[in-house]
Amino acid sequence: MIPKINPRYLFLALNSPQLKHQIDSSVVGSTQKTLSLKAISNLEIPRFDRQTEDFIADACGQLDDKIQLNHQINQTLEQIAQAIFKSWFVDLEPVKAKIATLEAGGSEEGALLAAMQAISGTSLLDADASATGASEKLARLQADQPEQYAELRATAELFPSAMQDSELGEIPEGWGITRTEELSEKIAMGPFGSNIKVSTFVSCGVPIISGQHLKETLLSDRNNKFITEEHADRLRNSNVYPGDIIFTHAGTIGQVSLIPEEAEYSRYVISQRQFYLRVDKKKASPNFMLYFFRSYLGQHLLLANASQVGVPSIARPSSHLKNIEFVSPSFELMQCFETISKSLLSMAVSMRNESQRLTALRDALLPKLLSGELSIPDAETYLAEAEETANV
Repeated sequence: MIPKINPRYLFLALNSPQLKHQIDSSVVGSTQKTLSLKAISNLEIPRFDRQTEDFIADACGQLDDKIQLNHQINQTLEQIAQAIFKSWFVDLEPVKAKIATLEAGGSEEGALLAAMQAISGTSLLDADASATGASEKLARLQADQPEQYAELRATAELFPSAMQDSELGEIPEGWGITRTEELSEKIAMGPFGSNIKVSTFVSCGVPIISGQHLKETLLSDRNNKFITEEHADRLRNSNVYPGDIIFTHAGTIGQVSLIPEEAEYSRYVISQRQFYLRVDKKKASPNFMLYFFRSYLGQHLLLANASQVGVPSIARPSSHLKNIEFVSPSFELMQCFETISKSLLSMAVSMRNESQRLTALRDALLPKLLSGELSIPDAETYLAEAEETANV
């Protein structure tokens, strides 16, 4: 049966505030809400001529498509950062590549070449090629993109070519066993619950970070509650800033997020269920610590002191975090990872900010189109002006 309405227009209309209000008014039940077929058939969907409905579907649909594309790009950026961390610091691929080359009788230069290949993430060898072929490809990279080649070589030189014994087993030569506290400037808890109550909330001020803002690698600035600047000053031990890493110790334990440098606010206050790590940037990379505690091993160590009885929680969270031991690479290698991952995360912030702008634009545009407040020519002007403003 050929539909009488543009399916995308119908989808957008059903998700509009007007229709959501109708749906909310028609649901029955308190424990398990239901919507009857009769109620669905009685929904009053705004109708226009096919040209207008197609325009609404295309205009708002294109915004939705771009939002979805940005989300997919961000997922890819996150996967790249995770893959680099795992390759360098978990699987030790560059180190193992050097060791394997030397054990096979290769030279130091050959070991460096192998590490460069491991770091690049793309094979320099064809299925039946020789090491000579790889050298030729690197030579072409050096000739065509000398800066990229130099960066790749400098990164490869930072990885050891041997292992050493440690209390945690074999680790790369020159790396150490470190406690979190040794690389931190500060580790502290959120305030007592009585210090932040609904009655203390204001319409604007210093935002409060809770678990809902820690669902991704980067802090999410959405649906914030606020307290006054003066109130935040009194809770200064629970004030956090861009570059700080926030953890959840009760409720959704295991959450780990970074406040990005491009965060919407310059200061935050964490809630009673959070605690934080401020990395000493003279000793370590914040992004290294972020991805370590989001890794399988980092999560295992973080939750080793957790209880699932009642509300899931981490016992003595700040002291537990301070005493977690892990393998620490050289500061220079951490800084190299910081530079690469920071670029990826900055791109992710840009994509997310654009998606928020597009979402706001769609949410403002759709009700006006469905109510007839905006005509097609007016909507086209509205979209063009919004795009021009975004490009300024």
